[in-house]
Amino acid sequence: MLKEIKKENIIYPCKRGGPDNVVETTLLLNDYDWIDHHIETDFKTEDLGEISVKFNFDGGKNSRMIVKSPKDKLIYVYTYPSDIFMKYLNRSQQRARNLLL
Repeated sequence: MLKEIKKENIIYPCKRGGPDNVVETTLLLNDYDWIDHHIETDFKTEDLGEISVKFNFDGGKNSRMIVKSPKDKLIYVYTYPSDIFMKYLNRSQQRARNLLL
């Protein structure tokens, strides 16, 4: 089982660059033939090394979080209710709209 990732253990700046104390993410929304939404990020932690995290929503009741840990050469897959994904997706979209105003 993957150890808990604590915010204070993240090493900044993160792999994708950007300002200090920000973990940058990539959001992909595909709604053509089938819903396929992804949120991805990469970062380093003091105790776990580099971590890659991908959240996936395909329109079903459950979504997936896939965590890759190259240090351990392991991939962890967690399933959780899709309403959690949609809650944070909506919050992320609202923040983006506020930046554009």
